[in-house]
Amino acid sequence: MSGNKKKFIVCSPGGCGSTHLCKLLNNHGETFHVHTRNPPRNLTYVDKKRKRKIFKLHEWFGRIKPEWFGRNRITEESLKDFTVVFLYRDIKKILISTWFDEQHLTNIQTEKKSLKKILKKLKDTHAKSEEAVRKYLELTLKEGSDLIDYYGFLMNYIGKPHGNYKVIAVNFDLLMSHKEKFICELELPEDFFNDHIDRAPALAALLEDDELWNPVETIFSKYTEKIGTMDPIEIF
Repeated sequence: MSGNKKKFIVCSPGGCGSTHLCKLLNNHGETFHVHTRNPPRNLTYVDKKRKRKIFKLHEWFGRIKPEWFGRNRITEESLKDFTVVFLYRDIKKILISTWFDEQHLTNIQTEKKSLKKILKKLKDTHAKSEEAVRKYLELTLKEGSDLIDYYGFLMNYIGKPHGNYKVIAVNFDLLMSHKEKFICELELPEDFFNDHIDRAPALAALLEDDELWNPVETIFSKYTEKIGTMDPIEIF
């Protein structure tokens, strides 16, 4: 690591604790929060300047979103200052923490036909609520597939070769039990997690509802089985 300020790029499909982790990392460098579905082969800068109030305008003109990798490649000299982290977790915890609205689903680059189906199903439903989770799972069962495609999102980060950078994949559910390795890989101080607060998701009660999850278990099985084979903190 050079004498320059550390730069952390934290990637996730949402609902994986990325906002919280970014807040902690902000105390130790510059943080970029990214929801790009397909990461670049060679690392590029993140466009932080675009504002959410012009999100729709950028969608119409097909421009870069505020939480996407940009087009400009990071120079070889600057690469050593960047660390890329990809967060994932149990699919149930992702879904109960997700905003099922157009802005978030577009930001994580949900396929357009799937996006239309989700928004139609969840019309007039609060984007982050028990009703939204139940409706999405109903749609998942009806379609026989995960329309957001969390498995595909995961594999884009861990299943493809990266040209000039590595990805540190972190299971957020197991982060605190492997915090020493996380601190070591990111070259952080030993007291990094002193300000960490472990909060249960607002919809945590849904995790125990077997009648809700059992019907869709097979649909999410590829994702669940894959993360079950991974080390809690693994470099790709």
